[in-house]
Amino acid sequence: MDDRVVHGKGPYSFVIHRELHYRIGALTPNYQQDASYAQLYIYNPGAALNTRHKRNPCLNRYVLQVIQDALV
Repeated sequence: MDDRVVHGKGPYSFVIHRELHYRIGALTPNYQQDASYAQLYIYNPGAALNTRHKRNPCLNRYVLQVIQDALV
């Protein structure tokens, strides 16, 4: 593995045989952990909306619903 690492925002990335690769987490949360990021979309959009609103109570739930509906 090449020890050069691409720095910046986003998932951890690195170079193997001159190809860029990304390291991402599991699609399901670990035991006794809340889902986050892409894991929220795997199971239930309603649960995703509840989690998103719980983590950001200052945001309007209706607006979150409209954005989610547009993305799904």
